[in-house]
Amino acid sequence: MNNKTANSVINRIQNAMQFNSDSEMCLKLEINRATLGNWRLRDSVPYSLCVGISESDKLSLDWLLTGEGQILKNNSIKTNTKTEQEISDLTHLFNEQEQQEILIVLKEKRRISLLEITVKKLQALPPE
Repeated sequence: MNNKTANSVINRIQNAMQFNSDSEMCLKLEINRATLGNWRLRDSVPYSLCVGISESDKLSLDWLLTGEGQILKNNSIKTNTKTEQEISDLTHLFNEQEQQEILIVLKEKRRISLLEITVKKLQALPPE
């Protein structure tokens, strides 16, 4: 599978920003649903959108565009393709319901991580 297709980039955006559907993504990013479909059809996602998401959510632009390297900017946690493959292999052992439960836990972990980043940013702000 090519990790550099527009569809792969869109999927990484959806996962990183915890969008549950294309509709939710379009609503939150304020884009038309047809626009998203055109990106997939043309295999092209606007670079400016990716840069904006990278900056606002502290995601590595390299990871967002290629799926390689660190997910977060300035973060010591690197993607580990061996670990990712092991997780993927293990999830196939579970039924659909169990996979959904695992996904919920992973999304909650990601939400908590993003909240921790936000708290650190707020703590770093100078007092008013």
